Amino acid sequence: LKAVLLMQAISQKVGSSVDLFVPNVENIDHAFEGSDLDQGLAGRLATEMDREKILYQQPIGGGKYQFAARMSVTDDSVIEELKDQMRKKTTIELVEQGEISEAITLTGALKARFHLECASASDLKSKANRLRNLESSLGNKLMAIMTFARDDKESVAIGKMIDELLKDDSYHITFIDASITPLGNDLLEQYANAMANATYQKGKDNDLSRQYERDAKDVLKKWRQRIENGEYRIYSKQKPAGERATTQAALYAELTLINSTIYPLALETGPAVPSSMWDLGAVKLGVEAAVAEDTTKKGAFIKLENYIGEDAWKHPNYWVDKPYLLISKIKIEVEKIIADE
Repeated sequence: LKAVLLMQAISQKVGSSVDLFVPNVENIDHAFEGSDLDQGLAGRLATEMDREKILYQQPIGGGKYQFAARMSVTDDSVIEELKDQMRKKTTIELVEQGEISEAITLTGALKARFHLECASASDLKSKANRLRNLESSLGNKLMAIMTFARDDKESVAIGKMIDELLKDDSYHITFIDASITPLGNDLLEQYANAMANATYQKGKDNDLSRQYERDAKDVLKKWRQRIENGEYRIYSKQKPAGERATTQAALYAELTLINSTIYPLALETGPAVPSSMWDLGAVKLGVEAAVAEDTTKKGAFIKLENYIGEDAWKHPNYWVDKPYLLISKIKIEVEKIIADE
């Protein structure tokens, strides 16, 4: 640390014009050649102090950086006031800043079927009301809300609200409760401290301010990773008491089950196919390949014949000969709709 401070002071004195005095890994290693910190150990220690937030990597242009100490004169009373402001940020603000909702990513058929939104204890009821009003305009999409909490108190409040909403038959919403993995007081304090220092240093030492902002995002990233690797509880009309999912795979399986229960004859309830086949932009190509019964020119639809099955593929009257097939049931229903028009 002393070596970094000395090199930093000299480099600042000469305006960073002498490369030898720039406190980067290479120069720090050179400074300790022949000592017990030889063989790159000094540079690794500096990198470790960066991870421990004693130093930070300060950009110096040209894609290069130097180590600098996080040693600035601060007004403790101002820092405490700023920390208090950061603690008062709403949960949904923290969710948005940390992109926490990306902990869960629906793909393929689930992405096409579910309309997913996020909420916290403060806006869960209003989000549910808004989705209820949107339901008629969403067509055959299923509505879902994923919930997040900053602490156990909010988590308990969310659980009670979900229970109340499910008792009201006017809400047709699936709730994915990730609030059982709250942010927690420890991470919240780390976030508040980093953001307070980022705000304080802005305009004084902008490089250091940006480093503190990155620190704050790293704290929220830890929360997102906990959610990704944590448990969920899925509440629906079918399972109002909730279904525990210990992994994301279990979560996706439960959402798939909810979908197939509500739409038992939906295309996605058939055999597994590449998720890209459910992208809306690929539907037209899929229809063309199915009508022509030829997938040789359609790339991603190479497995389409396996999905439809040999009992129907290239069988002109499959729905007449084998009406029990999923594709036959869909065909029969489509013919009824056409006939009724």
